[in-house]
Amino acid sequence: MAEEILPFTGDPDSVVHAAERARASASPLILIGPAEVADGHSRRVRELFAAVESRATRPVRLRHGAYDGGVAPAHVLRALELPPGMDPPPAGTVNPYLLATSGEVFRRGLRAGLPAPVLTRTISCTRAPCPSTAQCGHCAACLTRRAGLLAALGRDNTPYLSDAWNVADHDDTLRDHEAIRAWLRRDLMDVELRIPVTAPTDTSVERLRAAAEQGRIELRRMFDTGGDRRSEPSAA
Repeated sequence: MAEEILPFTGDPDSVVHAAERARASASPLILIGPAEVADGHSRRVRELFAAVESRATRPVRLRHGAYDGGVAPAHVLRALELPPGMDPPPAGTVNPYLLATSGEVFRRGLRAGLPAPVLTRTISCTRAPCPSTAQCGHCAACLTRRAGLLAALGRDNTPYLSDAWNVADHDDTLRDHEAIRAWLRRDLMDVELRIPVTAPTDTSVERLRAAAEQGRIELRRMFDTGGDRRSEPSAA
């Protein structure tokens, strides 16, 4: 049987997608982890892999190296580079989560059998210092993650290094926080809704806009609660 090969970096999108695909067929599933990462990150990736493997209905193996396959899952705000910016999926791949929000990805993880503590152990941060499993709590990726976990679980138990709602007004950690708030106060621009080359074939500008607006709703709900770590999860 042909192997299915997917990226597995420890971020919520790749972990949830792996969990979904781990039950999708009988052929082997090969997950490609980062080639060169700090020991802490490597241990976390193996821990998350074990959670996926324990719920799989097909053979699942973890390898480390460069991923050159054709799938790069990333929720809509990450894929559209939510200001001040996130890395887009590699060119030439298909993004199965382009029309999903961060909250929807976490809900899909729950439906795939991943419990809340496992989802909380995923790694989103783009700015944290060593150890590489630390999460700063104030970059765009951390804030979107926080909004997604609140939407899906009603709580976010991630041990962030700092709290963007509990720092001095002049603190540099507020930079992304304020940039996102400014972005939420204005309408989406057409230039932000260009369909990526990684989009599924049935993607339209209208569907992309609807997904992005839903992601903005998740962020607004988080800001409306003052960053409270607990809130009512939104409907699936």
